[in-house]
Amino acid sequence: MAYKLIDGDYVKDGEDGFVETELEDELAQRATLILNTKRRSFYPDKNYGSRLSELSAQQQNELALAYARQALDGLDGVYAIKARLSDGAAEITLLINNEERQVDIELNGIL
Repeated sequence: MAYKLIDGDYVKDGEDGFVETELEDELAQRATLILNTKRRSFYPDKNYGSRLSELSAQQQNELALAYARQALDGLDGVYAIKARLSDGAAEITLLINNEERQVDIELNGIL
């Protein structure tokens, strides 16, 4: 189990504890972090992150899907099945342990 993150902050459950997440939620959080990180910007692992920030509005959804699959390659149980680009954002549909989840990525906000 991991602790639940919202906008990069841990969620507290009261006084001193934190809210724990289920496995699928934890994997969705990890996938979102990976997709929101610009590839080659994380010094310890140059292959961590995605190339989604390189996309322009004119490029195709298939390229966004390929970039998402490349970024999530090492995350067991997570597979990108669909990507849809809109103005400055990408909506990525993930299959996490046979359960569909969607994550929204602000392309301008990728670090």
